[in-house]
Amino acid sequence: MKDDARRMGPATSASGGQPLQITSPITDPAELRDIIVRQGAITRSYQDQVTALQAQLSGASIAAPIDPPSARGESPRLALPEKFDGSADRCRGFLRQCEVFFSHQPGMYCEEGTKCAFLLLLMTDRALERASAIWDADPQVKLSFAYFAGMIREVFEYPAGGKDISLQLMELRQGSETAADYAIRFRTLAAQSGWNDAALWAVFRAGLNPGLQAELACHTEATSLSQFVATSIRLDNLRRQHRTGTQASASARPRVRTDYPEHREEATEPMQLGRSRLAAQGHRPRGQMQLCYNCGASGHLSSRCPERSSSAQAGGSSLFFSLTVPVSLRCSDRWFSVTALIDSGAAVNLIDRALVEELGIPTFPCVPSLRITAIDSQPIGEGYLTR
Repeated sequence: MKDDARRMGPATSASGGQPLQITSPITDPAELRDIIVRQGAITRSYQDQVTALQAQLSGASIAAPIDPPSARGESPRLALPEKFDGSADRCRGFLRQCEVFFSHQPGMYCEEGTKCAFLLLLMTDRALERASAIWDADPQVKLSFAYFAGMIREVFEYPAGGKDISLQLMELRQGSETAADYAIRFRTLAAQSGWNDAALWAVFRAGLNPGLQAELACHTEATSLSQFVATSIRLDNLRRQHRTGTQASASARPRVRTDYPEHREEATEPMQLGRSRLAAQGHRPRGQMQLCYNCGASGHLSSRCPERSSSAQAGGSSLFFSLTVPVSLRCSDRWFSVTALIDSGAAVNLIDRALVEELGIPTFPCVPSLRITAIDSQPIGEGYLTR
């Protein structure tokens, strides 16, 4: 009976489907090998199930949302807005700070009444006096922050100096400040004006300094107001840097002592337009020899020179007396003594063409040519400056 049970191997229960325990020892190697193989298969099945469960748990942990630290922790603590004393230039900024403070503290300031009370506590001086008056007279200010803030704006947010925003924009000028500072004031007013970019562009340009406006006339690459403002600031900074560098180099430039030839001319002689006399070295001035400045003859003064009157009647070049000074010009390491006419009302500084050619001074074309006239509107020389 026992031998038959051993030969049959482990039995299977009808209810649970699990192998029955065999208490009797098994000595047949083939049977033991078969049992070990079946137990290994069952173990591998359990391992596969465990691996599948672990994979499911891992996927569930990855898919689960992770709350950010800021959501789990407290809201960031912000500094309290500065108290408002009723200054018109601080009203807008004060109310904006309160709105930002409330939006970052939703748990503490979720009710409108709390916001209104907080706003009242931040007021002082005349702002507190006005707020206290409407707090007792109008119950709505205790129930709506927007209503309370509107009352504050109505009382204290008036234009600076009593001028409308549009009028302030029209009168805004750069003056001595930088273009960057001017742009800040302009942007502050522009944000409150409601004007479009085309109108703001024209107003911003009109407020710039004339010199900077001239520079901007050659820069047409800006296609928007923001680009134009940025270009203006950049050009203004370059102009100021160049001016500072020029002044620094001029102050640091060493003084060079030059020995100029001595002028022995004691009297001045009239200057003739269209012609310049070049004093030769060793030539005695006509004033020392009591000769006429105009013709060089003796016996009369240049003011009564007959040649002067005859040349004037003939329509020649006119001579006139004016304030003249002796001038020394240095060109190619040579000194030349000439006479210069001082004219404080002249628009340009001129030098005679014959003198330029004689001294070999290089010139360049003047494009376009300039019309040159005397004080009586008559043309000087050919009437146009071409070089």
